Amino acid sequence: MLGIDFAPTAVARTRALGVAAQVAMFSGFSHEPFDLVSVHYGGIRATSEEVEKLEHLVAPGGTLLYVHHDMESTELAMPEWLAHNLRELETVTLARRERHLAEGAGAHHRTDVVLVAKRVG
Repeated sequence: MLGIDFAPTAVARTRALGVAAQVAMFSGFSHEPFDLVSVHYGGIRATSEEVEKLEHLVAPGGTLLYVHHDMESTELAMPEWLAHNLRELETVTLARRERHLAEGAGAHHRTDVVLVAKRVG
């Protein structure tokens, strides 16, 4: 298992739990494909190049779990946009989920959108 995040604090917390992690931006990250790629509130740009890069991180038979706040953006890949722009993965689930967070970062977002996609083969 490997975690990446742009925030050194998140990486330090992950390492403290015994999980390998490194500080990296998605645009500068490359790795062999994973069985599970989990992206939560990530800054993946809404471009064909970033979609292709994301898809290549999912191994044959692997799964992409992509979660973001229910919001609009022309710059970031929101789950609905991503589901329509996947070329190598098939959408399994695209659903809205209510959040129950009273305080802290993201508390003002009441709904998330969850995309689950799989690479067949």
